[in-house]
Amino acid sequence: MDTLVMCAGRLQVRDLANMAAVCHQFRTAAYADVVWEAQCRTQWPPQKASWGGTFQFCGGRDAFVGRYHASRQFRYSDPVDWPYHLSNSPITHILLENKSIAVSQGSNILVLNIGGPSEQPEVVRMLRDHNARITCMRLFPQELVTSAFRNGVMGPENSVLVTSSSDHTIRLWGNGRPRTFRGHNVGVNTLADRLVGGGRGSSAVLASGGEDGRIRLWSLSSTGGNRGKSPLVATFHAHSESVKELIVVGRNDSLLASTSKASSSKIRVWDTHANTTQGACVGSVSGPEGVPVKLLSDGGTCFVAGATKAVAVDLRTMSTVATVAVDECGICSFARSSTGFVFGTGSYDGTAKMWDMRMGSDDQPEPWVTLGDHDGPVHCLHIDRYKVVSGGQHDRLVRVWDANTGEEISVLDTIELDRDSFRCGVTAMAVQGSRLVTGTCGDVSGVLRYRDFSNCTNPLDAPGVVTEPRSEGGTSKFWEADFEPGVK
Repeated sequence: MDTLVMCAGRLQVRDLANMAAVCHQFRTAAYADVVWEAQCRTQWPPQKASWGGTFQFCGGRDAFVGRYHASRQFRYSDPVDWPYHLSNSPITHILLENKSIAVSQGSNILVLNIGGPSEQPEVVRMLRDHNARITCMRLFPQELVTSAFRNGVMGPENSVLVTSSSDHTIRLWGNGRPRTFRGHNVGVNTLADRLVGGGRGSSAVLASGGEDGRIRLWSLSSTGGNRGKSPLVATFHAHSESVKELIVVGRNDSLLASTSKASSSKIRVWDTHANTTQGACVGSVSGPEGVPVKLLSDGGTCFVAGATKAVAVDLRTMSTVATVAVDECGICSFARSSTGFVFGTGSYDGTAKMWDMRMGSDDQPEPWVTLGDHDGPVHCLHIDRYKVVSGGQHDRLVRVWDANTGEEISVLDTIELDRDSFRCGVTAMAVQGSRLVTGTCGDVSGVLRYRDFSNCTNPLDAPGVVTEPRSEGGTSKFWEADFEPGVK
């Protein structure tokens, strides 16, 4: 047994999960306190505490899982807290990935690097090449993009930053000057959430949607030294109105789904491998009434939110198969949990409502919990299996809720506490694991605020408490599919 425990002490958490599932003897070794004490030291390095000494969290498996959940739910009062003041124009987009943050404000992009856990960000670049408002920002894996953009502005270990703008251009940001795609005759509204293609033996293609209702495809393999060849691959005459949402759907990454800004927009599905623009549209279906708020995808199903309703659409039959949410006060944001069944809607009445597709009727679903108290509409909404984070453009406060019970965990101010007269609201937000970035705009200035709860010392409540999941009815297990302690 001692030999097994020594071997287990060298494994990662995922490997321990596999080991525990083999047999009783292996499970005993994988659950040994000495194994999880080593995991604690790896996950939470020693740090200087507020009383001047060095704090090192250490404990067994239950303590590890409890602290991990608490950090993911922001249940601490002493996170790494870093405010950065900008101009008073709205912060429209925030991307947070590993050790980098990208923020768009007007036509400019601010890039920040994070040195390591519990460290404050450092401003590294200001990108000013766009001539008009930035409409969309995406991050794509470096291995799918031409080598001209390796070690780009988001760092050598991260993804390639791609932006679209009302100046009719798309830009890929590399070490030197950005590569510019020109072909839209009007402003570019959106970029697809993933690259089309990009599998083995095929080149990755970027999809964009314009104000003229057209979708354009761009080859990322032609962005290197061959300047005589246009990267524009195809143009689809998609909608009569401006393209609002554009996503890659299904497990077949050659299909796109799109919606427009029309009040009765159809969801159209496009085959990017089609030889003609007429044959590219392989199906369409009417969405909910009102301008689409958000379009999401899971396998062969699309989820789209409209003015007061969110529905699920089966792309194989091009028919609506379920009503996900109904909010007569109006939907202004829409999000989906990684569990797959739970959805959230931000409402114009200042509340966020949580919906479970496994509960209620198909036509008139009821929210299982309503999360309230915001001043104005809830435009920013994040859901994962641990927490719900909500914010609005007329409220300087961000609220954090337990995703399993609806309990309000904390209320976070997005500006300094000594500026109570500063009228502002949250215009953008990004959440990754135990980290939160908010963008606030007001009368005086904009504030970008970064918080990292990954290695705190002062809990808001009793440490080591694991909240029981609402639906499963048991304690959370470290081997569950979306338990990822390697992500800070």
